[in-house]
Amino acid sequence: MSFRRFVLVASSAAVFLLLTAMGGGGAGPVSDTIPRPKENYRAALVDRQGVMTRVELLACNGRTFLPLERGEGTLMVPFAKVKRVILGEESGSRLAARVEVEGAAKALEGRLARTLLFTGVTDYGNYRVEARGLAEIRLLQSD
Repeated sequence: MSFRRFVLVASSAAVFLLLTAMGGGGAGPVSDTIPRPKENYRAALVDRQGVMTRVELLACNGRTFLPLERGEGTLMVPFAKVKRVILGEESGSRLAARVEVEGAAKALEGRLARTLLFTGVTDYGNYRVEARGLAEIRLLQSD
C-alpha cells in the first residue's frame, strides 16, 4: 500500500507542476510592451516635475482619442484634432483638463480619469505615464 500512496503523491505533484507551468501559478513577470496604434501621433509629454519626453506612437489606454468628460457625457476627442492638453488639479478620481483643438477658437473644458495610461515610444525605449503624472501634452506635426 505504500507504493500506491507514493504513486498518488507523485501524480498529484506532477499535475500541480503542469498546471502551474500553464499559467495558473502566480502573476508572472510584468510586461514591458505597450499598445501600438495604427496611426503614428508624435507628442511632447511634460510631467508634473517639468520633464519633457518626446514620443511617437502616442496612445491613451491603447487608443488614439481622449475620453474627455463634459457634464453627464464623454466626448471622444481624436488625437488628429488635438493641439494641446493642459492637465490641472485632481478632484477625486478625475483631473481638470483643457483641450485645445484644431480650428476652434475656444478650448474644450472637462475632466479626464487620472489613471488614464499614456504610452509612446522614444529613441531609448518605451514610455508610459498615468494622466495624474502629466502637466501638458503637445501633439506635434508629422515630418
